Amino acid sequence: KTDLVWDGAASGLQSIDFTTGFSVEKELGGKLKVKDQGQSLSCTGQTAAYYAEVLQALEMKSLTGLTLDELREYQPLTVEELSAKSIYSQTYLPDGGAYASYALGRLVNWGILYESQVPSTPNSENHLRDATWRNEFVSHMAAKMQNKSVAVFYPRSIAEIAQAIKENHGVGLIVAGSNNRTWRSLRPLPPKLGEDMWYHMIYCGSYGKDEYGPY
Repeated sequence: KTDLVWDGAASGLQSIDFTTGFSVEKELGGKLKVKDQGQSLSCTGQTAAYYAEVLQALEMKSLTGLTLDELREYQPLTVEELSAKSIYSQTYLPDGGAYASYALGRLVNWGILYESQVPSTPNSENHLRDATWRNEFVSHMAAKMQNKSVAVFYPRSIAEIAQAIKENHGVGLIVAGSNNRTWRSLRPLPPKLGEDMWYHMIYCGSYGKDEYGPY
C-alpha cells in the first residue's frame, strides 16, 4: 500500500535513548555504499534505492544469519547495489526532481532493479531521466523486489523521527534549505522567511547525541 500514514505518537511515543543511539549499519553489520547524485536532481530515487538496499540486506540477514559484510563476501549477488535510476527515470517531474511519495511508492507498485542492470552513472540529469532501458522483461524482474508498503509521516519532534528510524530501519526525510545558509557545513542554518528555498530528500538510518545535542 502507498497511502498509509505512520504515526508513532498514536501507537505510543517511546523514550528515546539518544546517548546510546541507533544505527542501521550496526543492525546490518556493514557499511552502506555511499551514493552520488552529482549535479542531478535525483535525490528521491537515491533515497528509495538506499531504503530498498537496507530492507534487502535485512531480509537476507534474517534468512542466512550473515551480516552485510559477510553477505558481500560469501553471497554478493544477494546484496548488490540497487539502482536509483530505475526509480527516478520513471518518476521525475518536467523541471527535475520528483515527489517523494511517487519515488517510494514505486518500490511498492513496481519494484526496483540492480545497478548492474540499470546503471545510475554517469550521474547527469539526462542520463538519470533516460528510461529506454524499460521493457516487460526487466519489469518482471523488478517485481521480485517490491516492498509491501510505504507510509508518509509528519514528525512533530526529533524523538518521533528517531522512533521512526528505529522502527522502520531508516526513513526518507525531506529537508528545506536556501543558498548561502552553510548547507555544506556540519551545522547548516535553517532558511529564513523570504529566502529562495529548495528541498532535498535524504535517507536517515541513525540517531544519537553529540556535543551539540540529539541528532
